[in-house]
This record gives sequence, C-alpha cells and structure tokens, in this order.
Amino acid sequence: TAYNGKQALEKLKQHEPALILLDLIMPVMDGFEFVDAIQKDSVLRKIPIVIVTGKEVTSQDQEHLAHKIESLLMKEGLTGDILSKKVREVLAQQHS
Repeated sequence: TAYNGKQALEKLKQHEPALILLDLIMPVMDGFEFVDAIQKDSVLRKIPIVIVTGKEVTSQDQEHLAHKIESLLMKEGLTGDILSKKVREVLAQQHS
C-alpha cells in the first residue's frame, strides 16, 4: 500500500508486485504521472496496472493510458467480486 504515486515508486524499488491497483486521483503524484514514470523503467513497465478510479475518465485520458495499463475500472458500482475477477484475469494473462 502506498498513499501517493511518489511513495509507490519508492516501494517498487524494494519490492516488485505481481500487479498494481492504481487510483488516478492521488496527492503528490497523480495516477497519470505514476503510469508515465513506470513506463520509463524497463523492469517496472512489465508490471500490469489495473486502474480503479472515481475520476470521470475522458477520451483524452483513455488515449493517454492506452497500451500502458491492463484495465480501467470505475469505482461506482464496483464490487469486490468484480475486482477479484479482473485481478485473476489479468494475472492469468501474464502467466500464459
């Protein structure tokens, strides 16, 4: 768990997770800046990112994130079952 994008980048230097769940709205470094920072690192960019956000995502936002994330889920109406299923799907794709 990290409370902002900058803290998350520091934690990634210590431990590489199987998957990143990311909100676009964060203090210090927002989700877009975080994704861009991850893309600059040849090792970290291989970690799949699933965005879970309450932010209204514009077509420009979607274009910016295209080919950089595995999935984008909206918090509204999201259940634990839906999130768990998506995480399992993404992890299964990574191991196949």
